[in-house]
Amino acid sequence: MRLCTLGSGSSGNATWIGGKQGSVLIDAGLSAKVIVQKMFSLGLDPAKLDGVFLTHEHQDHWRGVAKLLRDYSLPLFTGQRTYDFLKEKIGQHINFQAVKEGDVFQLSGLAVKSYGLIHDALEPYCYRVSEGDVKVAVVTDLGQLDERIAELVSRVDALVFEANYDKEMLAKSKYPQSLKNRISGGQGHLANDIAARFLAKHLDKQCQIILMAHLSENANTPYKALLSYRQHLLPLLKSNLNLGIAPRHDVSGMLNINTLTPSSQPTISWSNSA
Repeated sequence: MRLCTLGSGSSGNATWIGGKQGSVLIDAGLSAKVIVQKMFSLGLDPAKLDGVFLTHEHQDHWRGVAKLLRDYSLPLFTGQRTYDFLKEKIGQHINFQAVKEGDVFQLSGLAVKSYGLIHDALEPYCYRVSEGDVKVAVVTDLGQLDERIAELVSRVDALVFEANYDKEMLAKSKYPQSLKNRISGGQGHLANDIAARFLAKHLDKQCQIILMAHLSENANTPYKALLSYRQHLLPLLKSNLNLGIAPRHDVSGMLNINTLTPSSQPTISWSNSA
């Protein structure tokens, strides 16, 4: 399997995940033009996508979806309440498939499973994508951590996970107090240390990479996110756990996860192209 983030943060979110035959987008929060350009730059063909999975209705997760669906005749997977909210914006005459918590969708060799989470949205989900024994998950935009997310992260080989804000930076930021409360109030986003402590307790001990995602532009830095994750994770997990940052505006490197034999652990490598 392979994955690559095309953008991560309040400016727009999109993650490409592909296997030997199939591929999907998790969110399409950049313009369709930008998503297509970034995919082409990696040697990826948007016409070969098997679908787009939306996590929720906030614009930084669906901005480009309408044009992508029209131009490439793609099916849309998201919660019914999310679709009802967006259908006037994205068009009603599309191939829509409703997602419910715990659903598993089989698409060209990929199995995409939905997990509910806590966020200030109508019907938010995150997703785990599997091919054979290899499992990757994208988990962002959540204000609290519960047993559903614990179960999800306990079975992954690679994980894109939220590290939204540093508590001190958020407190000192120029954000209005209402926004600070929204971010940190249990329905918004996760602080670096809260996310890192949770993963130190629940993460699959065989997981080989965490890509920290959805970093705040004004209340976090890559250095602070990495420092917090390293502090809490490295003493508890194996020494070759890799930590990376999903860039806000740029593509990440292509993450390749390969199972060599049925009994071997996945091996991971980075490249700048597909």
